[in-house]
This record gives sequence, C-alpha cells and structure tokens, in this order.
Amino acid sequence: FLNKDSFLSKNYKSVNFMYSSRKSTLVPYELFDKKMLKSYFTFVHNLSELEEIHFNRLTKADAINVFSIPSEITTLMVNHFPELRFHHQATAFLDNTIAKSETESHVVGIMCYKKYFDIAVCNSGKLFLYNNFEFQNENDFVYHIVNIYQQLKISDTSTKLYLSGDIDK
Repeated sequence: FLNKDSFLSKNYKSVNFMYSSRKSTLVPYELFDKKMLKSYFTFVHNLSELEEIHFNRLTKADAINVFSIPSEITTLMVNHFPELRFHHQATAFLDNTIAKSETESHVVGIMCYKKYFDIAVCNSGKLFLYNNFEFQNENDFVYHIVNIYQQLKISDTSTKLYLSGDIDK
C-alpha cells in the first residue's frame, strides 16, 4: 500500500505518524529522564519483545507521554519515511482538550475508538485526569463517564463535554 499509493510515494519535508493504542503513560516533565523510559512504561504496561518505546512532550500539560508501537510498524514506516516522527493519539488529544479549557474553564474531552476511549478532565488550562477505558457496549461506556463525573464532583450543567472519534448516533 505504501509503495503503490501515489500520495504516499512523494517526498515530504516532514512526516508525522500517529499511533492509537491504550498503552501510554504520562510522566511529569520535571521528573522525566530519557534513561528511565522502559521503567516508566513497564510500571503501568507490559512491554512485548516486539514493541518499541517512544515519547512525546505535551506542551500544554508540561508532561511527557511515553508509549509503545509494534516494531513491525515502526520498521515499515521508517523504511518508507526515514525522517518520520512518531506520536501517540493521546498527545494531540490532551493538548487540544487542555487548550479548550484555557478559554472555557471546565472541560471534559472524550475521544472514542472501536473498543476503548480516552477521557480528559481539565480546568483553566490544567489537566486533572487522563485515562482510557475499554468498553463492550453503551452501558460500559456510560458507566465510566458517569463514575468520573461523580468521583470528581463534575457539574454536568457547567462543564463542556467534547465527544469525538468513532461514535454512532
């Protein structure tokens, strides 16, 4: 596919590749040490022999997002785009949700995927919660959201909710 698609066969000044998975963790920027990448990641997730660890800085959260990508994918992409930069979906999601809260105060952002969703709770440009949850049906999906609203005492009348991604009506 990469070799046959005329759009993907062109030379580009820069190429960014965004990978979506549940496997990421945030590390405060002040505590981040590149030598500790594997420790940060494996504290929360299992790392298979066939995965590579990458990281992105979240400028709005003053944190580092540490994540893994299967080696097969990274090798394929780097062979096709040598100057490639890898990103995790949570990096853009969190920076955008935090940015919205700078002007709108209380914000909850939800990015839906086929079997899981990311959720972020922000207030006045600060990230208060980020997590992701698996779900099998609408009841699971709603349960996690309502639970977060209840635990954090979030007002459903004064908090903007941004719902995006792979969603059915």
